[in-house]
This record gives sequence, C-alpha cells and structure tokens, in this order.
Amino acid sequence: MNMTNTLTSRLLFVLLISIFSLSQAQIDPITAQITSASVSANPPSGRASFVGNALLYGSTLYGPGLISLLELDSNKQKVGLEMLIASTSFLGAMHSTKKYQLDYTHTRLMMWGAYAGTAYGLGSLVFFNSADTKKWAIPSMLLTPIGLVFARQLTKGRFYSEGETDLLISSGLMGILYGAGSVYLIPPVEKLSEATKGRLYVSSVMMTVPLTVWQTNQLINQFNLHQINRGAAALYTMNGIIGALYGTGLCHILMNQKYPRFHSLSAMLGLPVGICSAYQLHKNNSYTIGRTTLLGLGAIAGAVFSNGLTFLFEFEDSRIFAAFGIIGSTIGFYLVHNATQPNSNKVVSGEKQVSNESDQIQNNTIPIQLSFRF
Repeated sequence: MNMTNTLTSRLLFVLLISIFSLSQAQIDPITAQITSASVSANPPSGRASFVGNALLYGSTLYGPGLISLLELDSNKQKVGLEMLIASTSFLGAMHSTKKYQLDYTHTRLMMWGAYAGTAYGLGSLVFFNSADTKKWAIPSMLLTPIGLVFARQLTKGRFYSEGETDLLISSGLMGILYGAGSVYLIPPVEKLSEATKGRLYVSSVMMTVPLTVWQTNQLINQFNLHQINRGAAALYTMNGIIGALYGTGLCHILMNQKYPRFHSLSAMLGLPVGICSAYQLHKNNSYTIGRTTLLGLGAIAGAVFSNGLTFLFEFEDSRIFAAFGIIGSTIGFYLVHNATQPNSNKVVSGEKQVSNESDQIQNNTIPIQLSFRF
C-alpha cells in the first residue's frame, strides 16, 4: 500500500514539473486547439425550446380554448380533454422536429413571433362586441401559428447572435410602452367611452410593436451590432429602463404631481437617451451578463442607500426622494462600473465580435474581475 502511494506521488510530481516547465511556444498550440474547438462548436439546437413551448401552448391555450368551445359539463371530461391536448401537443412537436435544424436564437425569435400572435389574438377581442365569451380563444388559436410562421420567414437565411436576439425582443416589449403612452398623451381620449379607449390603446400597441422592432433592426445594421453579446445587449435594455425612470423622476422634481401626461412623455424621451448612453459605454468597454447584472444591482443599491438618508432625516417632500434616488443610483452605477473593469485594455465595440470564450482563454481572464478602484 505504501509503495503504491509513493509511486502515485512521484508520478504526480513528475506531471506537475512537466506542466510548469512548458514554454510559451509549447503552450500556444494547446491554447489554439482549445480555442478552435470552442469557436467551431455547433450552436445549440432550439428543439427543446420549441417542444417545450408546444406543450405550454397545448396546456394553456388550445386545451382550455377547446374546452370552452365544446361547452363540456363534466369536470372529468374537461380534465381528460386537457390532458389529451397537452400530451398530443408534445408528441406532435416531437414528431415534427425529428430533423429540426434551427439553432436556439432562431427558435427564440420564432417563439416570440408566436407570443405576439397570441397577444394580438387576445387584444383583437376588444374589437368585437359579442357577448359570447366562450369563443375567447379562437383569435389567438389562429394567430399564434401565423405569428410563428411569419417570424420564421422574416429571420430565415441570416445568422442572429444571442445579444442581437435579446435586443429585438426587448424592443418589441418597449413598443408596448410607446403604443400605450402615445394614446395616453392625447387629452381628448379621456372623454371617449371605455370600449373606444380600449380599441385605441390596443390598436396603437399593435402598430408600434412591429415598428420598434423594425427600427431596432435598422439601428443594428447601421451600427453593426450583429455580433453583440448578451451582456452588452442587457446593458442597452437596462440603461433604457433607467433612462425612462430618470425622465419620470426629473419631471416629478420639476412639476411635482401636476401634469401626469408629462411624466409619461418624459419616460418616453428618457428611454432612448438611456440607450444612447449604453452605446457610448459599449464603444470602449466590454460587458458580460454578470457585469451588467452587477451594474443594475449597484444602481439599485445606490438608490436604496440615498433614499435611506431621506428617511433618516425625515424629509416629507417626494421630490427629494426622487432627486436622491437619481443621484444615488448614478453614483452606485459609476462605482460598480469602475470596480468591474477587466484588466485587459482591449476595446470591444459593435464592429468586433465580443465576449467569446477564446478571448477569455487567451487572456487568462474571467468575465468579471473585481479590482475596486474607487
């Protein structure tokens, strides 16, 4: 037993010596092989996401929708039909995707096309005055596959990075804000009936969502952000939200609680300002999901800390809370941004491929390196 342990120890010692004695010229080919393997790896398939969404739709839309249409009285029959539709949706999706060749990013865009079709179907109900609520699912059941196929046709034949996909999805969600906000800014709308107002809001959102996605796609082409990584894409989204909040806060500081429509207008103006600030940061810095998350947490922590001071001093004016929140979150964002600067001075912009594993291997760095240079 002792002889075996001694032999093992000697082998480990020789192995360690041989590793640490390798020159840089001997290490570089090994690193290159690892890098090429990581870069040339096939992108993950989106089949699991597609099948999972099919199961979800069968359970939450097509199952309940058919049960409502058939007007079943027996609870057991309702449960049985729900279980059959859910399982059939899963099995059908599995069978139809045997030769599924789409990657995860294309699948995400297709699924969000399906989500948009579902939302459009539910929103279209405001245009019908029918009192028959049992047919609520018919528009969504028809528009969901149409939205999926439409998204598939729009994205066919081109590569989409995960960050670019995130930007397109986020822009669609932001379109909801602009669609609803643009109607809210029109004072005569308040004098209309609830049904008419509902139609106006839904119509506006239905028009602005595809417009914002289209405009975002144009900006991605203009600034060559096709290879943007998810961390930088999250920074654009986060700064847009922060810009909208800052706009609302500044409007509240200047006008207090008067003119609520100006608060909405300020949010709509502040959002693109925040996105522009993210672009300026992204031109000279690299971002990962972890670093962007820390930046968001730093902004929140700064706002909480500064507003904690207002409670300690027992301020009553809400404008002071807004001012301290803006100042504190800005300081928190700035401090965390400095604290998470990577050691590498490499500039990562929208014109270069960013945040791939090969950069981290070659530079022997991790995505986030805390240096705390306040």
